[in-house]
Amino acid sequence: MKLLSNLLCFFCAIISFASCSKNSGDGASRSEDGDTLRNLTFVYIMAENSLSSYASFDINEMKMAADEIPDDCELLLFVDDVSLPRISRVYFDGVEGQCEILHTFEDDFSSSDVENARMVFDWVNERYPACSLNVVMWSHGSGWVSGKMAPCQRSIGVDNDNNNFSNSTSAAIDIEELAILLKEQPVKPTMLLFDACFMQTLETAYALRNSVGCIIASPAEIPADGAPYDLLLEHFFARKFDASKVVDAYCADYVNKRDGVVLSVVDCSAVEQLAEYSARYIPKVFEREKFNPKSVFSYLPNGYSITSRHFYPDFSDANAVMKSHLEAEDYEQWYKALRLAVPYRATTGSWYSAVHRTTYKVDKEEYCAVSMYVPREGDESLFYNTDFSTTEWYKAAGWSQTGW
Repeated sequence: MKLLSNLLCFFCAIISFASCSKNSGDGASRSEDGDTLRNLTFVYIMAENSLSSYASFDINEMKMAADEIPDDCELLLFVDDVSLPRISRVYFDGVEGQCEILHTFEDDFSSSDVENARMVFDWVNERYPACSLNVVMWSHGSGWVSGKMAPCQRSIGVDNDNNNFSNSTSAAIDIEELAILLKEQPVKPTMLLFDACFMQTLETAYALRNSVGCIIASPAEIPADGAPYDLLLEHFFARKFDASKVVDAYCADYVNKRDGVVLSVVDCSAVEQLAEYSARYIPKVFEREKFNPKSVFSYLPNGYSITSRHFYPDFSDANAVMKSHLEAEDYEQWYKALRLAVPYRATTGSWYSAVHRTTYKVDKEEYCAVSMYVPREGDESLFYNTDFSTTEWYKAAGWSQTGW
């Protein structure tokens, strides 16, 4: 969930609609020329919601840096905002960046329905084959929390089906669905960047472990402005991809701003080992009958309530949780596995919560910039305890042996 804005108004829709040049039909595709791209970066923007106007701002940032796109690469966008869904290409014409609409879909559809997302990915893959792939998922988000549990919870994506700025939705892409979709791609994505709130969780990373190379995301809220794409494109298309440079450029853009960001890189090849090490300690430390939860650093302190009926769980920092509950020797062993799974992290030192309207400081001694869920007693947590028990992480990390 990117930060909500009270400044959305009619002119935003006009800006968004005009952010790309006129429709060029299905356009010339690389596959027609027999070309295979060195890299395709595909940005999937689900913005038929309160973030709709911000999509046009991000597209303009991409156009500003279009000269960073090598000739053997492409930057494609799928955009579903308050206008009809469309696929566009950002490129440099020798003078300035351009955004050409390749295809506009005749009918509106829910971009946060995985079958529709699959249709869009198939359209792109057929016309733009590539040796390597980066994917950006752009929208509201809530980590591992199931999008089918309640209208105000979603894993990734909000599409209100009404071409307006509402955040109401009947569909969302659950993480397990996203994992299948990405695993189906002709080439395994090198990078998955979540330009959405709360997506950097152990539960999410474990579900995606076989689907992508690395995940770049935040365990906290991120500003509505999201990623500074004008600073990121050169790193997306680098011949030797370095996720830490993406994180550094993203973080640097917010150093002197109120909002702030917390970011990390998860190496998906090391997530199973982290689960194995976690399973050594979680069953004996978090056994329900003996568990005494300690106060730890969380990206949603004490959770929060959106309405009287809908409560979000804490997004507790994984390192803070384990450090505060394990014996020193056990923690040292577990931490080695964590550092392999989370090779890089960065923070501006604080981030602004739009829901709480409060700035929270990051505990730099404790943080790893990846969250984990810790079950709690109480009626408000029962909802999430049940959903948590359906995640793959729950079983792999030993939670199924704790009685929760």
